[in-house]
Amino acid sequence: MSNEEQRENIEALVDIKEQIEVLLDEAKYLLYSAPDGIRNRAKSYWYAHMRTALSDDNEFIGRSMCSMQNTIDEWSGRMSEDETEEADCDCYDCQRSRDARKECTNG
Repeated sequence: MSNEEQRENIEALVDIKEQIEVLLDEAKYLLYSAPDGIRNRAKSYWYAHMRTALSDDNEFIGRSMCSMQNTIDEWSGRMSEDETEEADCDCYDCQRSRDARKECTNG
């Protein structure tokens, strides 16, 4: 997959995360009309799990081992590394793997 395609996929992932956050906010708002027990249980369980799975930027103490934002940051970081180390060679192996670039005789 080309760097351009990967950047587009990262941007799409960011958009999806933001859409999920908006929908979670909407769901939380709807829960205000639910009885206290139902609202509190929802906030403590499925809402908390979903919110912490998206990012560490939330109102909860707990965190996800790997949130969606962590994945986005890691992938973006790798893209930045790859862009600074891009090979002059455009053979399949060099474009696929940074390690293959070291051994390539084509470029």
